[in-house]
Amino acid sequence: MGRLLTSEEVRLDKLWREHFGQPLPMVGAPEVARRILRQHGVPVRRPADSKTAAPKTAAADFVILEGEGLAETEGYSAV
Repeated sequence: MGRLLTSEEVRLDKLWREHFGQPLPMVGAPEVARRILRQHGVPVRRPADSKTAAPKTAAADFVILEGEGLAETEGYSAV
């Protein structure tokens, strides 16, 4: 069983679905998701710095949920 999404991942999933019409294909890598969204013209910011902000994770901590990878987001199809 997978882990629950953080509030930041929920926010990024919403933006991802609005732009790509697909669920966010990864969890645990919000910086990667933000970068891809920005590259596609979506204005997305980091969450406000606060004591409640999620801790930073290493790039190796992310999980691909669907698809082959992040090289192409166009033509991505959900399973």
